[in-house]
Amino acid sequence: MAVFYDGLNKVFKGVADFLDCYSRSEILQNYFFEGFESFAYSNLINKFFLEVKDRDDLDEVLGDKIELFRLESGKVQQEIKLGLFFSLKEAQIHEDYYTSFRDDFKAEFPGLAETMEMVEAGVDKNHLKRYLHQKRREIKNTGKLDHNFDLFMLTTALEAYALEGMGTPHEMAENITGIMEIVSMKDVVESSEDLFKSMERRSRTIIRDQRRIQETFEDSLYKRWREPLDLLESLIRISMEAGEVHANKILSCEENKSPKNDAIIRIHARSLQIASEVLVLLKSGYADGANARWRSLHELAVTAFFLFENDEKVSKRYMDYVAIEKFKEAREYKNQCEKLGYPPLDEQKFEKLKMEKERLCELYDDNFHWSYGWIPSDILPKRSFKDLEEYVNLNTLRPFYKFSSASIHGSPRGLYRLGLMDDYQEKVLLCGTSDYGLADPLETTAISLFYATLCLLNLEPDYESIFQLQLMKSFVDRIRPLAVEIQRELENMSHYKPWI
Repeated sequence: MAVFYDGLNKVFKGVADFLDCYSRSEILQNYFFEGFESFAYSNLINKFFLEVKDRDDLDEVLGDKIELFRLESGKVQQEIKLGLFFSLKEAQIHEDYYTSFRDDFKAEFPGLAETMEMVEAGVDKNHLKRYLHQKRREIKNTGKLDHNFDLFMLTTALEAYALEGMGTPHEMAENITGIMEIVSMKDVVESSEDLFKSMERRSRTIIRDQRRIQETFEDSLYKRWREPLDLLESLIRISMEAGEVHANKILSCEENKSPKNDAIIRIHARSLQIASEVLVLLKSGYADGANARWRSLHELAVTAFFLFENDEKVSKRYMDYVAIEKFKEAREYKNQCEKLGYPPLDEQKFEKLKMEKERLCELYDDNFHWSYGWIPSDILPKRSFKDLEEYVNLNTLRPFYKFSSASIHGSPRGLYRLGLMDDYQEKVLLCGTSDYGLADPLETTAISLFYATLCLLNLEPDYESIFQLQLMKSFVDRIRPLAVEIQRELENMSHYKPWI
């Protein structure tokens, strides 16, 4: 008995060692275990045939059934031959197969029942059942838990190979390169639903693991940056509540409904949404993404100030300018929809947009269709965002805006990462999260949201709105020193790696 199980243990160790080289895969575990189970029961049956072959009295015991025995045993030996080589191309040699074989042979050839019982006693059939149950549990622990793309692709290829039934587990272990070539063939990949399902299953495992890592990282980041993050979140909430109350107060009076009020209220609402997006990105460790979103918030704040400081006609031009942008978008879509494989634009809708655009250009003249054409040239001749900043005296944030623009537009300067300290800029390619670099977007977001809210609350100002602005200013002033202090602490820590 010991010899039989020693042999099985050696084979199982080889299987486990092989599976440990790849990502943990239920498909490969089941595939190899089925092969191992077939191998075990095939050896048990083969052991019976070897014992029968050694009997000197076989002709006497079987009598006129000797030819039938040879015929039936030949069929079985052909089937177990595949099991002995770990092949799963035909029926698996499992416990039910063995039980059926044993019962059939005992009934058909009762003279060999004693030999079969002796073989079963030597192996202990019940022990074999328990042994295989234990090995099924053990094989569930094989495979690497950490994931990378190369390992993911190789494991997925092996899964596809197994599911397609392209060969034996032994052949799989011996021919990894060949398997990759077969599975990577275009026609196999495109036609294999099993491959897609396998990749989908494995991606869910990777995603779960990554989410756990990200959650742990975010908890650590929040503990470090809690005070300025909470202050920014409170500032957003105060701005939202104050803005809602004040906007409703303005709009409740019919005579207060005007293009300027409408534009600034809408800009404030959009500013709140962007500030909330920045907060989410900061809490997740994406300082560069937060900085990119702040850029839009800054543009809104500057626009709000410009509208606030000018008359209703300017706000009306601003709101009407949406027709110019819609026409330009429609024109671009019309030019590219065929290449995109999208349905063509309705010609009537396009003509309607074109007519509205032409009407407004005729109404306002002054090159209204230009970029920033909504700005009257007699107020701002150059009509650029930079000049818009200078006009409303919000160009102090220009350095931050330029840096953010470089990142957004794919400039080589944009390859600089806020999430990396200067010493790491040339050493690390940051493609994930980091708990460094949050200070700038924390400060600038607070400032720009305050400016957008300032414009709204100064429409029909009252004692309450003035008090709310003073309160918000206190939050803005507190955020910067706290954020800078935390960032400097990180810079002074030796051997600190802030990214994941």
